[in-house]
Amino acid sequence: MGVKGDTGAWLRDTMAALVLCGTPPEKYHPYIDRKIPGPAGEPTFDEETSNFVYSLADNFEALKYFCHDPQRV
Repeated sequence: MGVKGDTGAWLRDTMAALVLCGTPPEKYHPYIDRKIPGPAGEPTFDEETSNFVYSLADNFEALKYFCHDPQRV
């Protein structure tokens, strides 16, 4: 996507990603806000996760989502 850093996200886009990709348990992919690698080579926020984590996330997909807008905003 060509975006670096934590630029935020719309809730609807987040839910769509949870339906499409799922989310892994945090012990396999914790939230990291580090911008430079740690002393032991810990990953940074912008580094891509491993294929293992993506395949694990596939087991934790949201089933569906909908837009609740009673006032039609």
